[in-house]
Amino acid sequence: MADGLKAAGEALKEHIKSGNPDVVMQVAGLAGGNKFVFATKYCSFVMPEAFPIYDSMVIKTLNKFQEMDCFYSCSNFKDLRFESLKDKGNYAEFRSIIRCFLCHYKLSASYKELDKFLWLVGKNA
Repeated sequence: MADGLKAAGEALKEHIKSGNPDVVMQVAGLAGGNKFVFATKYCSFVMPEAFPIYDSMVIKTLNKFQEMDCFYSCSNFKDLRFESLKDKGNYAEFRSIIRCFLCHYKLSASYKELDKFLWLVGKNA
């Protein structure tokens, strides 16, 4: 994993800094196979204001809020569970869900702050 990321070097970091959500799948491939969750964490570490972290606790919490308040208007949200987004490599959709969450609840939190909140709620649920 480290060898692939090291070989990509500064060019990869510059691509991440562009904020393009497609870079997540590029990082996932460089990390050896499809390391989607790791890739979101890596991209978030390099550019936290552009890449929210995708993990099971965050998805668990988002699903609970969606069931309560329907903050994300997508007819197939029920299908957007942790495994389906990860398997589809659909990071852009995940980021859209995060943005809708922030907007719906009128939050001005950073992605890092929101990640901590969602993770803690999911862990304690």
